[in-house]
Amino acid sequence: LPLLISVDIKAEDEGRIFGGRYATPGEFPWMVIIKWDETIICSGFLISENYVLTAAHCIFLPVHNITGKIGTIDVDHGQNITFESATVNPNFYYYTFYGDIALLKLTQPVTFNENVKKICLAFNSSFYEPNTPVLQMGWGGFLNGSTKYSKILKVTDVGKILETKTCANYPIAYPHGSVCVKNYGNDGVCEGDSGGPLVVKKGNRYTAIGADSFGFYANCTVDNSFAEIFPDLFYHRQWILDVTNGDICKNY
Repeated sequence: LPLLISVDIKAEDEGRIFGGRYATPGEFPWMVIIKWDETIICSGFLISENYVLTAAHCIFLPVHNITGKIGTIDVDHGQNITFESATVNPNFYYYTFYGDIALLKLTQPVTFNENVKKICLAFNSSFYEPNTPVLQMGWGGFLNGSTKYSKILKVTDVGKILETKTCANYPIAYPHGSVCVKNYGNDGVCEGDSGGPLVVKKGNRYTAIGADSFGFYANCTVDNSFAEIFPDLFYHRQWILDVTNGDICKNY
């Protein structure tokens, strides 16, 4: 049965960036560090003044033990934030990670500035065209698990979007609820950064199309015979709208 509130999964099972490059201050101002009892467990991203989107498997109860940081690329700095509630996608299925997204409502609305901004979600299927390049960012550790997380935010080109029929051929893939990304290089996501956004860049505009959920790795090295699987935010848009009362940024 789908889980309706939260799940219990070890932090070391979550995704993390390896390879890539370090971000510069203010480059990705929507990024959120997600912490549990002061331990970094996941990433998330601001979709409005009041909501952070992250992975469902990052949600632990009680919610008041979940905190965050915004406005920084450095884990030792930034503005602390707290949350009043967490809502897990009711279609999330723990054993396959289908629909692995959740929404955290902030205790107080954030104030936007140069280093704190929201990212818009994809509300048009054109963002999901096959072969579209995609980015991901997070605070995950380095190659072969040498550290638990990166002190500085990292970004990587994780690959290109696969066709739906190709996505359906991969294990635990849902062609009508997921985005499959094929990595053709040596950078990717592995342990430590679940919940970070999968992003398409068109011109100078970034749009979130998915959230980091899971992939197939061995010691944080890319296996190009597999794909990385992300929940499709456009597919789950009605649930997101219902929870937030439409209080999100949308790109068409």
